[in-house]
Amino acid sequence: MVLLKQVPLLYFQIMLNLKVKLTICNFVLLFSILIEQIESDIPVKKSLIVFGPNNVTVYEGETVQLHCLTQPGSTVQWLHNNEIINLNLMRRYEMLSSGGLRIVSAQKSDSGIYECIASKINVGTNTAKCFVYVHGLGLNIPGRFIVQFR
Repeated sequence: MVLLKQVPLLYFQIMLNLKVKLTICNFVLLFSILIEQIESDIPVKKSLIVFGPNNVTVYEGETVQLHCLTQPGSTVQWLHNNEIINLNLMRRYEMLSSGGLRIVSAQKSDSGIYECIASKINVGTNTAKCFVYVHGLGLNIPGRFIVQFR
């Protein structure tokens, strides 16, 4: 039985022993076998995050919803500007059952980089980032009107 790793070398040796010309067709076959072997030797690490958050722009007072869909069994934590979001202290922030984050009544101070961190025992950790920008509404001063003429 020939191991897969030996197939390209064996194929090449047979061709040399038979003194067969290395035609384009033979070269392509040999090359595709080599590539397949290289790809099978590289371990494929699947991301724990299936669907991460997107950049969002909202106005003050609106609700923001950030996605972080993860593989089953993953734990999710969120950071805002590299600081852990403590859901017990920050009542406007809600963790969704899907792993996402909801920000109720967004404020300008909520602007910044949000990072979803998914981790799973014996698998590792993956992160996904997005930027949230909260537009201010400006000040409404009763009794003052600005009229512009062109």
